Amino acid sequence: MSPYQKAILYARPTLGHERPSSGIDVLGATAIDDIDDYKRLAGNALGFALYRLARAGNKLGKTRHANQEGDAWARGVHPTHPIPTPCRVVYVIADLENAYADDVCRVFHEFLDPDDLHPDCRYTEEGGYTIPGRGARRRGIKYRNGSTIIFRSGTQDGAALAGLMGDALIINEPPRERHWGEALRAVGHSGGPVLCVFTPMDEHGVSRDLRWLQTYIEGDISKGVQPRGNFVQIVGQLCPENAPHRDPDNIAMQIAAMPAAEVAQRRDAAWTGPATGRIFTNWDTTQRFSWEPVPGADEWPELPGLPAGEEVSIGVTIDHGEGAGREVALLYAYVQRGAQSMVWFLDEYRSPERTILARDAAEILAMLERNGINVQHVDRWHGDVNSAGKMFAVGLNRKLEQEIAALLGRPRTVQVVTIHSAKKGRGGRLMQVRYGSRILNEALGSHNLWIASRCRALAHDFERWMGDEKHKDGIDAARYGAVDLLEARMKMAAQGIRA
Repeated sequence: MSPYQKAILYARPTLGHERPSSGIDVLGATAIDDIDDYKRLAGNALGFALYRLARAGNKLGKTRHANQEGDAWARGVHPTHPIPTPCRVVYVIADLENAYADDVCRVFHEFLDPDDLHPDCRYTEEGGYTIPGRGARRRGIKYRNGSTIIFRSGTQDGAALAGLMGDALIINEPPRERHWGEALRAVGHSGGPVLCVFTPMDEHGVSRDLRWLQTYIEGDISKGVQPRGNFVQIVGQLCPENAPHRDPDNIAMQIAAMPAAEVAQRRDAAWTGPATGRIFTNWDTTQRFSWEPVPGADEWPELPGLPAGEEVSIGVTIDHGEGAGREVALLYAYVQRGAQSMVWFLDEYRSPERTILARDAAEILAMLERNGINVQHVDRWHGDVNSAGKMFAVGLNRKLEQEIAALLGRPRTVQVVTIHSAKKGRGGRLMQVRYGSRILNEALGSHNLWIASRCRALAHDFERWMGDEKHKDGIDAARYGAVDLLEARMKMAAQGIRA
């Protein structure tokens, strides 16, 4: 058993972040403050984590591990999460039609003992394991002791999961978002263990959009969303230590053949990665940096690329979106020095739902406060002119100024901050967006534009925006704040002047 498989099997509730061995991270549910409360809520009688989510690089043996745990539950010999037998194990496969026989059942067949299986349980290479059903045979594995493993699709008809009940749950690759709750409800009555295993990028090179699952598991500070489900994460990097069943040279060849933009997901199991056909082709993880300022500290952490002793200015840029629940505010630092100007996006606020301006203003002030900034520190504000579904045809920025003044205990007539209308440039809307996007992309390539760890949603927008409305709100806010600072470099390049 590899170190990664041991980390999955013996994962205990943990707060924060642990590194038990090379290439493995264990992350707990940070929403719970007391470890005893966590054990009570998320652990079983032996103290092991009841809900486990294991994401890993490609070809680490995730399916084999999940299958072995399912078999151990069915036979009543699970070492860390025992359940009474006979039992029913629910096994959800994202691509049931294509993966059942060729992948999941093939791996099961490599280690299952035929003497443990019921005589009615049959295996064929073409159809995998089947058991008697109502009329025709159906997918499943039946044991002599009466236990069964039943299989369902995580991407097809959600009705197949509705009302399903089991004693343990395995999820092999995440289902669609709308099926996640139905899958978890399968063990809601029994209180049984849950194991989810996956790689964020599928076998066809498609980077899955799993922000919904990341938010469910980890929460989202920018939206004030706390983690749910009390899951413990085990994150396994593709490396020889975690894959002792493979030749180290073969692993090195696999990693070397990975496209640079896919390494973070395929090797390191990062939650997100660039989408094929994305607009920001220069985006990769090298533009990210850790940003966790200490509350009350006199100084900020160092900003990448900023010479020692150089002061930065502060800005806030806002996009009011085209509909409810799409308010975006970004906090950024910048230095303005012509073609060498730089911008660091530090933090973000995203409205979780349809909001009123008073709520937006309060969240923007909270964003400033958690970064040790008050409104007097902000050198410039920019905001879109759309009404954003807030029932105001004009003057939205002015109304937001009034709400900020009121929250600071000042009369609404006092202009505490001045939110300038976003400079969208010349030409039609499409031309403005293309021009701004080109400037941002150039700045990413030259590392004049950086995205902090707190801007998780913004980084996701840069990874996945393909020029349509999806992921556009964060990009629009970034354009309003950064384009006029960064466009000098591209103008000089167009004139043949080396920056």
